[in-house]
Amino acid sequence: MANQGASVTVHLDKGDYIIALESDEQNYYYDNDGIITIRITGEYQPGTTPSSGALSDEQLIAQAKQAVQGKPQPENYSSCLVYAQKRGLKASASGNPQTYGDGAFNILWQGNDAKLVNNVPTASLKSGIKPLQSISNLTTVLQPGDFIVCQRDVAGANKDYGHIAVVELVETGRVVISQANWSPAWKVLHTSDFVSGMYGYPSGLP
Repeated sequence: MANQGASVTVHLDKGDYIIALESDEQNYYYDNDGIITIRITGEYQPGTTPSSGALSDEQLIAQAKQAVQGKPQPENYSSCLVYAQKRGLKASASGNPQTYGDGAFNILWQGNDAKLVNNVPTASLKSGIKPLQSISNLTTVLQPGDFIVCQRDVAGANKDYGHIAVVELVETGRVVISQANWSPAWKVLHTSDFVSGMYGYPSGLP
């Protein structure tokens, strides 16, 4: 218990907490101005928020937009792949036009090229690619600056080229993405939105 005017330091593990202020019926632990001051200190992690329920989807998008002011914006590009490359994607999608063409879908595979058998790729996914279906904690597989890639004709992606979006913010149960050649250009995806054929693509992966 703290005395009036005292400062208390508590070290907490990462997580969400409810802070309860109680009175002993004699002293309400206010300062001289009648104000309770609480300061929670810790390392700030860009692209995260303390709780998945702290902000609405719209507020989270607004926060994401503010964080990337000055960087390329999705509304200025007609190609999702070119936009992703402007935002740091290292992969090239050049492949055999008779198989995948030059679409975002092409970057998922070893060698950036594979034949299709019954519309199923014969190549293996690159090491580090992370399927996003049935992931309960998205912070374990995605971080700001990563990318989300959809196979062709998955979750509304183009049936020939697939789709790629930039990960802007990540919480346990949702992420904010920005994406060119798509409406809306800014969107929140929840864990339930991720289906088979959607992958996390790490920012540093060639």
